[in-house]
Amino acid sequence: MVRISSFIISLSLLIQAAPLVVRAALYEDLQQKRQELQQEVQEKRDTLKTEVQEKRNALKESFSQSREEMREKMEAFRNEVMEKREALRAELKNRREQFRNEAQKRIDELKKKLGEKRGERIEAFFQKMVEKFEHAIERFKKYADRIAERLDKAESNGKDVAELRVKLSAANDKILEAEMALEDSKAKYAEAVKDPDFKASFAKVREVVHGVLVKVKEAHRALVDVVKSIKGLGGGTEGKEDDDSRVRTVEITAAGFSPPKFEVKASTTVTFTNRDSEPHWPASGAHPTHEICPGFDSLKGLATGESYSFTFKEVKTCPMHDHLNSSITGSIVVK
Repeated sequence: MVRISSFIISLSLLIQAAPLVVRAALYEDLQQKRQELQQEVQEKRDTLKTEVQEKRNALKESFSQSREEMREKMEAFRNEVMEKREALRAELKNRREQFRNEAQKRIDELKKKLGEKRGERIEAFFQKMVEKFEHAIERFKKYADRIAERLDKAESNGKDVAELRVKLSAANDKILEAEMALEDSKAKYAEAVKDPDFKASFAKVREVVHGVLVKVKEAHRALVDVVKSIKGLGGGTEGKEDDDSRVRTVEITAAGFSPPKFEVKASTTVTFTNRDSEPHWPASGAHPTHEICPGFDSLKGLATGESYSFTFKEVKTCPMHDHLNSSITGSIVVK
């Protein structure tokens, strides 16, 4: 009986302990599977990270190669365009020298057709405008070269300047168009002065000059567009202005100055051009002494198409008026 009782007690205790043993085994098995799952997830994560990095490196290398190829193609294209431009400019330069060398011959012919004073006057007017246009175009070309140098520097620093180069190329095309228009104007001038009527001949010459002026203005606007676009590149001439950016133009018509009021920075050159059929005389206030901004005085009436330039260096407000018609007024604020 005692043995049977002991066996029954032992069996009872074993039955009570069984759930604990099973639970412990289940918990251990669960922990092991969790660890195996975590390890598997980590391995897959590491593999994915490696694959992503490899693909990223491959893309970077491919992009770098593509960018270098594109840069080489752009450079080759720029060199080709520059060679063609330089060849054309060399031809234009030769034609320019030829035109100057034939100046005396033209004057003699004009004197015979229009009279001595009239012949000299019309030739002097055209030569003066030609020199102004040549000077402006040369400044444009130098400024375009400086912009190109700045873009080269920005590109070497890793900046994308492809769009800016397109704009600069367009500006260079406009400059070249202005050069060609100037050279073409010389042939047109020779035709214009064949008219024995002085007034008719002079009107045709002024029309020829105006055609060149339009092209020069287009070139200037194209350059200004490039200058505005490159602001923010940094590392260049931020905070500095080139002389070409300190140029303003004012047209004088029967309605007055256009624009009548504006602001400029010190050392800005303002060019006044008469677009009226009547003469106009731009000058500083006050009428008739012109003393507020000394030196600002064309000293004579400007004929149709004729220009006068003055550089405003002193910081102040300069009232302006037409000395031949004091009711035409305006003002320039120099800062």
